[in-house]
Amino acid sequence: MYQNYLKMGWPVFPIAGPRYAKDKAEYKTWKAPLVYWQKFQTQLPTLEEIKYWEKKWPEAWIGCAMGPVSCHIVVDIDGEKGLASLASLKCPMPITRTAKTQRGFHYYFKWSDRLNAYATNSVGLLPGIDLRGNGSCVVIPSGNPDRIWACEELAVDLPEHWYTLMEQTEIKRLAPNWRSIAIAELGDGNRHDTFVRLGVSVMNAKWPLEDALAVLGLAA
Repeated sequence: MYQNYLKMGWPVFPIAGPRYAKDKAEYKTWKAPLVYWQKFQTQLPTLEEIKYWEKKWPEAWIGCAMGPVSCHIVVDIDGEKGLASLASLKCPMPITRTAKTQRGFHYYFKWSDRLNAYATNSVGLLPGIDLRGNGSCVVIPSGNPDRIWACEELAVDLPEHWYTLMEQTEIKRLAPNWRSIAIAELGDGNRHDTFVRLGVSVMNAKWPLEDALAVLGLAA
């Protein structure tokens, strides 16, 4: 399965599915990457790496870095809240590559140069809706029943109204101490999303490297 995605140009890597979360005490939660996945935001894995992963973690799920390398951004619809938010937009999703998840859907859209000007990694863009773009990753279908392809058409361009939503989100002002609050509320269920939000925030603010590392170190 890894090799099929590699042929498509997708930067894939192994994810600890529920079996590994149960059997390996060091994995505090499932969906934990089994390798340092951040390097795949800028490069593809090698065939040798993939063969090693298949042998070491034969039942691992497969993750994929989003953004320019994979050429995709995902609109993540989660649960009833996400479906309600999507319905409220009154803009039906176009036919595009779509994965059925455990609680909703991942809609895959084609990455474009225009997206480079936006903060495409947005948790809580709307209630139950997240954007998984540059700096983020998703679990992709790989034979487990919780992730299947509902539509395997080629990804199409992100509809215009999602750009409008990103612009509206970016101008919202956060509380001055939101980073401290986020770190204080870290838990196994939100650690990844909080870390990503912090990373995007400090990059957009162009903080000095030592300050950025200090904040991200608290959340790691």
